Amino acid sequence: VLEDIESIDISGTAGNTIDLDVFDLMAATDTNNTLYIGQNSGDTVNIADLGTDWTPVAPGPGDTFDIDGDGTVDIDEVFVGYTHDTEDATVYVQVT
Repeated sequence: VLEDIESIDISGTAGNTIDLDVFDLMAATDTNNTLYIGQNSGDTVNIADLGTDWTPVAPGPGDTFDIDGDGTVDIDEVFVGYTHDTEDATVYVQVT
């Protein structure tokens, strides 16, 4: 069980997949319920009910995140965000 995380990076050498819903996100994150998901080409991020229960976040400070933890926001560390319509939760997925 993952708890109190703010980011997960599924990038690697093979196509990796993560499946989650709003309750998975809320259980894994801290009290702000925000999760950044890093990925690269060939990876898949499946978020349950993304087309119906999530609203895109307006561009802003959350659009970049140092997913690799090197202290620098690199050009490939750009994210698109979504907030859940009924739960207090936000997910940012890396743009590939």
